[in-house]
Amino acid sequence: MTIVRFGFVPNPFAVAYYAAVSRGCFARLGLRIEETRFRNGSAVADALAAGQIDCGVGGHLQTLEAAHAGHDQLLIAPLGYEEPPDHLCIALASRLDSVTSGKDLEGRTVAFSARGAMSDLQLRIFMDASRADFHRLRIVLMPFSRMSDAFRNREVDAASIVEPFASAIVASGTGRLIERGSLSARQPLGKRALIAGVATSRDWLAGHPATAASVAQAVREGIAILRRDQDTARRMISEYTGVPSAITSHMQLPAFYPDLDPRDLQWVFDLATALGVVDRGAHAENLIARVE
Repeated sequence: MTIVRFGFVPNPFAVAYYAAVSRGCFARLGLRIEETRFRNGSAVADALAAGQIDCGVGGHLQTLEAAHAGHDQLLIAPLGYEEPPDHLCIALASRLDSVTSGKDLEGRTVAFSARGAMSDLQLRIFMDASRADFHRLRIVLMPFSRMSDAFRNREVDAASIVEPFASAIVASGTGRLIERGSLSARQPLGKRALIAGVATSRDWLAGHPATAASVAQAVREGIAILRRDQDTARRMISEYTGVPSAITSHMQLPAFYPDLDPRDLQWVFDLATALGVVDRGAHAENLIARVE
């Protein structure tokens, strides 16, 4: 079997990969996964740049930044999308009842996962909506899994956070959701945004085109499993995040589609550039590799 070193990020957008592993999709295609877990997509992009993994769960803004830094990373398969109104897994939570707008957050301590991540963009969109100053926030970077404890210990006042950790905060009584789906709020219904995909380096892809195609095929099979049975997605997210199934059974799931469409990245690139998450944008088609 061919070994693939894969970087896994335990968030809901990665569940298609987890389904493909759990249901033997990679094995049936002759692949053996050697998995390393990372705290976020930025860490995966760094590991790809260092040659420590072959591919992994990539946030496409981090893939864009890696390409700008000269590391030439590409997406070879989709994983999870945000799509209004029922597939909004990125939320903003606060432990303070007084916080209802971006203006209320000015001067307060707010957590998100990594600079240049989708949680960074979500927070900037929320602040921009009320003409609040993002630079007046005191930013703390931490894994999503730590945010509930940070609320309980009053380390932070708010957090840009993904499911199921957002619902876990609400269930624990330590905070409440004040916004959901800021990324898609200004978009027409039916317009989706890719949040995470399978990223790799151009060098690895050039040397292993057949293996890359098999990785993409396995992930598409995982997506098909989840599209048939969303209860399976909820159960699997509980398994790898450690959030109880009583919580994941009620959370909003990502949307799952098998195709990589540049339009699902381009408008996010443009918005992230306008709000200062990234220094400059790119043509999304240049960051997608067709490996079918």
